[in-house]
Amino acid sequence: MKKHTPFARRARQAGFTLVEMMVAVTVGLVVVFGMTATFVSLKNTFKSQDKLGRLQDNERVALTFLTTTVNNAGYYPDPKSPSPLVGGTPPVSSPASPGGAMGNGSFIFGTDVSGNFSQSLQTAFATISTDNLISCIGTTYAGAGTVTVRNIYYVDTSTNSLMCRVLVNNSTTDTMANGGTPQVLVTGVTGMTVLFGAADSSSQVTNYLTSAQVTDWNAVKAVRVTLNFQNPFGGADISRIHTINLMN
Repeated sequence: MKKHTPFARRARQAGFTLVEMMVAVTVGLVVVFGMTATFVSLKNTFKSQDKLGRLQDNERVALTFLTTTVNNAGYYPDPKSPSPLVGGTPPVSSPASPGGAMGNGSFIFGTDVSGNFSQSLQTAFATISTDNLISCIGTTYAGAGTVTVRNIYYVDTSTNSLMCRVLVNNSTTDTMANGGTPQVLVTGVTGMTVLFGAADSSSQVTNYLTSAQVTDWNAVKAVRVTLNFQNPFGGADISRIHTINLMN
């Protein structure tokens, strides 16, 4: 039988060499760095997608509110009766916000920039409790009889928020008006510009005018709204233009 020397037994029991350990550590560091880079990349991608998603959500909410109330402008419950929107001139908005005085019988109106506020867009419709028409702050009328609901949109540039407030029968006392308190609809909005589409004798929109250029508000058949949103990635604001036709 072949005998193993003590030196041979020690050789078989020897561990990794220094070179082997250095190679193993290097490979391990490469794997760790690769996983770290992948994690950071995925995290940054998630943050970018989250910011983009929030921007798209804000755009969708703002345009949904504006489209709904503009479509409802001029509505009244009984088409066989004269429009009840002729109810006197609503008061100037209070607390302080743009608004101005909507003309007698008008159902759409606007004002120019004032102080910390962007241009305003106002709509009016008549409703009864069974109509379930929603105001710009999400309220409905639950009382008796027919009332005129006025929605006032504007952007508060001091807080970069799209705002809206409601008047019911030119007042803030009805619960639908929520005390006339302006409500934040969407944040991250830095400005709003509104052009009003004036129709000719054939009811075709031939020109878009500023509020100061409109001489007959009852001839307005469409609005073109430009909303400026804060860029979630920095840089210039992002503008979204939306044209809405009046339905009534």
